[in-house]
Amino acid sequence: MASGIIVEKEEWEHATEEQRSWMVFKTLNSINGRLQTLERKSFVNKAWSAAGGVIGGAIAAISLKIWGS
Repeated sequence: MASGIIVEKEEWEHATEEQRSWMVFKTLNSINGRLQTLERKSFVNKAWSAAGGVIGGAIAAISLKIWGS
């Protein structure tokens, strides 16, 4: 599994049952780690989205006051 979580067909065909079990375990463990990272970033992404909305709304309000409707 030198290529990350991608298992090549040749690797899988020539692997023993124990090696295949480890490949599956490593793949699932890698996916779990990636999902945990995404879930932690969820709050940060929501915070940046909210901040962008506030800034965009403020700019829109200011531009309406300056240039009118």
